[in-house]
Amino acid sequence: MKVSVIIPTRDRMNFLRQALDSVLGQTYRNFEIIVIDNGSVDGTPELLRSLRHCLTADREEAGGKSRALNRAMQHVSGEAVLVLDDDDLIPADSLANHVAALDASPEAGFSYGRFVRFEGGGSEIMRGVWNHEQMEAVPSDDPRRTVIKLMEHCFLPHPTWMARRGALEHAGPYDVERLRSQDYDMVLRLARQSDGVFVDAVTLLQRQHAQARVGAVQSVGSNDVARAWSHHDRIIFETLARTWSLDDFRPFATPLRDDR
Repeated sequence: MKVSVIIPTRDRMNFLRQALDSVLGQTYRNFEIIVIDNGSVDGTPELLRSLRHCLTADREEAGGKSRALNRAMQHVSGEAVLVLDDDDLIPADSLANHVAALDASPEAGFSYGRFVRFEGGGSEIMRGVWNHEQMEAVPSDDPRRTVIKLMEHCFLPHPTWMARRGALEHAGPYDVERLRSQDYDMVLRLARQSDGVFVDAVTLLQRQHAQARVGAVQSVGSNDVARAWSHHDRIIFETLARTWSLDDFRPFATPLRDDR
C-alpha cells in the first residue's frame, strides 16, 4: 500500500523542516510527500526547491487550508492518505502501524491512533521519551460508535488518522468555506460512511507553541485558538443538523452486546 503524506504549510520553514524529517525517517518506505505552500513569504519556497528530489511541491496562493488540501489531492497517487500539519511530527513507526491496521481490516475506511502533546524542539519526543500524562485518551471500544464519540469530542486531529484514498474521495472535497476545523469536519464525514480501525500506538506528536495559527485568509493568535475552534465547530454541527437525518444514527441505536 502506497501512502501519500500531504503537508499544507505557510511561513513555518523551521517547523516544516522537522515535520519533513519525521516523514523521511519512517520505517515504512512506500510513501510520497506532497507539500502545498499556501503563500509563504519566508524561506519555505527555497527549502522546498532544495528537497524537490524527495517530494512534490505545489503552491496555492492565499487560498486557505481547505483549498490547499483539495489541490494536494490532485497530486495523490497512493492508496492511503495522511495529512500532517507543518508544525507536528510523526513517530518513525507511524505509517507502518497505520498500514498494518488497514491491511488487517479491509472493511475499514480509515485508521486512527493516539497522540502526544509536546513543547519545545522535539528532540526528546522523537526518541520516544514521553509519559502517559502527555498521551491523549482515545475511545476505542466499537468502531460503529466512533462517529458518536467524535460528535461528543474531536479526539482525532488530522495527523492521528489515515484514510483510504477511496474513502476520502467519497467523503467529498474539503469545504473551502471552512476556515478552521477542517479535520473535524472531514473525520465526521469519514466516520459517518465507514468504520475506523484503532491503532493502539502513538501516531502523532502534536506540538504546542505560541506562534499564531496562520491560514492564508485568516490569522489567529494562540490566545484566541480555542474561541476560533469553538466558533467553527458550531458551524459544523449547524450543517450536520441540516444535512444528516435520524436514519444516519440507526446503526448506532442497536445494542452493542447481548447483556441478557
